[in-house]
Amino acid sequence: MHIPPILPAAIFLAYASLFVGRSLWLWRARGINPYVFQAADSLQRFVERGFRAVLALFVGYVTLLLAWPEAESRLGLIPGLDRPEIEWAGVAVQIVGAVIAGTGQVAMRTSWRIGIPAGGPGELVTHGIFRISRNPTFLGMLAQMAGVLLWSPTALTAALLVLGWTVIQVQVRQEEAALSRSFPQAWPAYAGRVRRWV
Repeated sequence: MHIPPILPAAIFLAYASLFVGRSLWLWRARGINPYVFQAADSLQRFVERGFRAVLALFVGYVTLLLAWPEAESRLGLIPGLDRPEIEWAGVAVQIVGAVIAGTGQVAMRTSWRIGIPAGGPGELVTHGIFRISRNPTFLGMLAQMAGVLLWSPTALTAALLVLGWTVIQVQVRQEEAALSRSFPQAWPAYAGRVRRWV
């Protein structure tokens, strides 16, 4: 490992601060609880647990490397990817991912939610970064996970990306189905001109 784990940890903490800060702002300043996972919905339970597992995997892995840098080589590096230029590319992808995810979250304003509201989504957000991607926050999160894999290419970080991709795919499809029900005319028009990712 050429780049210390403190740098990816700092990138994650910067994004996590925005994530938590925006959520608290919605809750305290606007009286909106953004945490709306529905316990009765089995797919929502899967997504909620999946996101928690991704978070625990990342935090646990970086904490392990901070305490024991040799753990990376003990976990088995993916051949061909353990090079300084790939590590730096991974850090750059993490930064870009954090910016994209944060921009998407801010652009949603008071429509930002974690999960799918039982009463349906708020307004259909199509401005700003949502003119380029229908799911910029999830796109940014995936980029951050891909960046972690490039920074530290182990079986564990590969598993982190696969799990994150799976959970996000399930959530995106559920959200798009909810948007389609809530906006039967506006959603197909928007989805027809803007791609799911980029």
